[in-house]
Amino acid sequence: MKSRISKGVPIGCCLKVADNAYPIKTAILIGVLKKNGARRRLRHARIGDLVVLARKKKMYTGVIIRTKNGVFRKEEDRYYRYEDNAVAIINKDTMKIKGTRIKGVISKEVFEVFKGMSVADAKVL
Repeated sequence: MKSRISKGVPIGCCLKVADNAYPIKTAILIGVLKKNGARRRLRHARIGDLVVLARKKKMYTGVIIRTKNGVFRKEEDRYYRYEDNAVAIINKDTMKIKGTRIKGVISKEVFEVFKGMSVADAKVL
């Protein structure tokens, strides 16, 4: 799928946890995995990027499923924006979502990469 994803969430941003894996509601973004950045420039996490999160002295690995900046899809000529920045916590070894349900909508780019996602309550947009 061809799409142009805008600059995303900066490091240090507070993200909403959209799955039911842990009883946490929010987490702080502390790093972006598998991404090369420019020298002396903070990395930004876009939709579908693997990120490192922190909450109460614990570290989690997650994937960004929604951002306020949104995504532009060329074949549809539409620009999608979401109302919050959200993340789903994943298992780093198996690359599968730890929770059983995801609240809210999921971007189509993330759903294509992570096929093991359960979308019982979520809508793919």
